[in-house]
Amino acid sequence: MDGGYWSHTVCRGKYDVNLLYYPKHLGYVLEHFRPVLENQLGLKVCLSERDHVAGLPIADNILNSSENSRYCVILFSKDFYEEEWNLFASYEALNSTLRQNNVRVIPVFISKCKVDRKFRQIYHLDITEGTQRQYFWQKLCQSLNVPYSVSHEIPVPPTVEEFYHQMDLQSARLSTTQINSTPPRSPTPDIVRSTSLPYPVQQTPSINRNQAVQDPQVSSTQSLSEQDKDFIKFVTAGILCIIIYKILGQILHQLFSF
Repeated sequence: MDGGYWSHTVCRGKYDVNLLYYPKHLGYVLEHFRPVLENQLGLKVCLSERDHVAGLPIADNILNSSENSRYCVILFSKDFYEEEWNLFASYEALNSTLRQNNVRVIPVFISKCKVDRKFRQIYHLDITEGTQRQYFWQKLCQSLNVPYSVSHEIPVPPTVEEFYHQMDLQSARLSTTQINSTPPRSPTPDIVRSTSLPYPVQQTPSINRNQAVQDPQVSSTQSLSEQDKDFIKFVTAGILCIIIYKILGQILHQLFSF
């Protein structure tokens, strides 16, 4: 099936803007570009994640979105060409400009980066430069043929690096806040209430060694051990006396037997 068939069946209406960007910068696009272009400027924007048709070849989706858009805004960043299809999509946008006089490519630099000189030769917008930042929405509205009056109060987007740096700082602050707000563990109470018993259970107190020496039961145990020692001494002395008595008896018996 030819490209005309796909264009007729897939795209039921032309887009005002075909937005090209590095896919991992979708959060940046949804935060600073899509709401302004669609909600405040009233334009119909083509986003690949939302508007490309699943099941079609990627190349066909790119061709359809390019051929059915009046303008193509390319958000150039350092990572733009890391997406292999962005090279094809950007050059297809240039080719559409040559094929159709009403299609216009608008390069926008959202970070300092190097691109093909063909895009440098087109008058571009650069939010990394102070002077161009001041007139960014005014110049973009003029290029998109949108009245400039609605863009007076629209804040200029940060660079993509600044945006994700702020996101990282907010995540770090949130993590720190959660750690600091975690309540400390309460100390173990002296009385532990059991879920199965209706009455509190008293914990077994720890015994101090100094207190144990002064305990009357312990002191009585020590006194009994002293009595045992005296008894052993008495029995030992008695045994020794008996042995000595027997030895003396044998000696006397031998003396008087002569």
